[in-house]
Amino acid sequence: MVASEFEANAKQHWVGLLLSGSVVIAAVIAIALFICNYTPGAICNLKYGENNSKGGNSLDLYLPEGAKKPYPFVVYIHGGGWVAGDKRLPPCRNLVQKGFAVASINYRLASEAQFPAQLEDCKNAIAWLGDHAEQFGLDKSRIGVWGTSAGGQLALLLSTADNGKNVKAVCDWCGPSNLFSFAEQTKGVYSSTNIDDKNPLIRLLGGLPKEKEDITRQASAVFHVHKNDAPLLIMHGDNDQVVPVSQSKEMKDALDKAGARSELVIVKGAGHDFFNLDTEAKVLQFFVENLR
Repeated sequence: MVASEFEANAKQHWVGLLLSGSVVIAAVIAIALFICNYTPGAICNLKYGENNSKGGNSLDLYLPEGAKKPYPFVVYIHGGGWVAGDKRLPPCRNLVQKGFAVASINYRLASEAQFPAQLEDCKNAIAWLGDHAEQFGLDKSRIGVWGTSAGGQLALLLSTADNGKNVKAVCDWCGPSNLFSFAEQTKGVYSSTNIDDKNPLIRLLGGLPKEKEDITRQASAVFHVHKNDAPLLIMHGDNDQVVPVSQSKEMKDALDKAGARSELVIVKGAGHDFFNLDTEAKVLQFFVENLR
């Protein structure tokens, strides 16, 4: 019960945690480790790839108790501006209670490798889970993806037909869809006016988007939409000061023009972190409709 209550109220915006001080971070990580290791059905720190010098290719798997196998499963991709964040404390309580397995993954951060390493890691994690589906009771024909912020950008790419061949449904929370326009629209650290090498976009792409056109286009889902893309639920706060809501509107417009199945939910008055019971319920409903 302690784990469920903590998980239900867990914050997903890890950049904010990083700014709040090392003591808070250490406490959160310690609690997260305790929860993962003592939550029924949790299998922690499974290695899905070779890039683990900093834990990049590992995942935590949460299995539903008493549900009928094989389980549909959702891969959760954390945020953190491509330079921070961790797989611990995914917002998966309701999904697991409703019979879904959830795999919360780590991927290589921009400090370790530039794009497309992050997307390759996500795809490798999904492939690894498929290869081990029988071992864990997973249904590899019913795979969903849910990403937040930077994880949302990766989730959007996995919704496209060329990147997510085995993915059946994707939820994106406030992920940038077009890194060109994102760098121009945002006034924060990701702005094209910030030429410091600590700019996360510079670290991710090897330069500003306008300087790295090919890789930026590859990293921007808005350029890869197709009518055969997986059903996509996009959610975004209309008061987001980190990733402008225009990013989700731009993605929705591209999807509509392509004839792809999608829904955009704008959360009124919400900022970059809008996790609550109502938004969680919307995600659950989406995956139930598309993976059951």
